[in-house]
Amino acid sequence: NIYSLYLYEIIQPNTRNMRENNFLTTAEAAEFMGVRRTTIYSLIKRKAVAYYKPMGDRGRTYLKKDDILAFMGRGRVASDAELMEKARNRASR
Repeated sequence: NIYSLYLYEIIQPNTRNMRENNFLTTAEAAEFMGVRRTTIYSLIKRKAVAYYKPMGDRGRTYLKKDDILAFMGRGRVASDAELMEKARNRASR
């Protein structure tokens, strides 16, 4: 089908460009985070992590690696040593 070939030619360069700029597919993002793909879809649905749909609603979904790292960093839990240091600093005020 000529339409399918035309559509393929339009989408392919865009997909290649997305990967070159540190964008990941949902499957790649799941592997990167060590979670299931359904977890990624849940994060997207809740808008907990930024995502991109360059081809609109019916196109592929991409997540930027920096956005994933920022999301993962929000869940950081301080170590006991950090908490003790923070307590010491507050007590010395």
